[in-house]
Amino acid sequence: SLSRKKDAVRILDEIDAQVKRYLLSMLLSNVLVGVGTWLAFMALGMDQAGVWGVAAGVLHFIPYLGPIVAANPIGLVAMPLGLSMLVWSVGIYTVVQSIEGYIIGPLILRQAVEIPPAWILVAIVLLGSLFGVIGIALAVPLVAIGRVAVLRFYVEDCLQDKTPART
Repeated sequence: SLSRKKDAVRILDEIDAQVKRYLLSMLLSNVLVGVGTWLAFMALGMDQAGVWGVAAGVLHFIPYLGPIVAANPIGLVAMPLGLSMLVWSVGIYTVVQSIEGYIIGPLILRQAVEIPPAWILVAIVLLGSLFGVIGIALAVPLVAIGRVAVLRFYVEDCLQDKTPART
């Protein structure tokens, strides 16, 4: 019926908006990590600070695993520059990642996809163990899509509950 088609289009539009908000939040988070890493390494006097900032920002897209992958070449490049440069560069990188990962990132992501952080962590662990790196990268958008589908198809349609869901 026409009403069901309109409902399906509305739900697909809502899913589309969730995915777009997630991607924009990840872009913002990646830019913040990249700029923070670049500025910190530039202040440290590390060569090619911009390259390391871009690498850190791009690899940050993969939750949890990306920052670890980015830390390895940073440490390898800093190692020939001396122990103090190695310690400072890895330490600064860890601080930038920690600030983003524990403070800025969850605030941005919570506003973007309206999913409690515990659900995000469970999804990343579950999908990561089932599908590896791809599962980790796709965990948050898949949970966001699933949340909208459950709320609209099950809660609103089957249970006839039109009250807004709280997160």
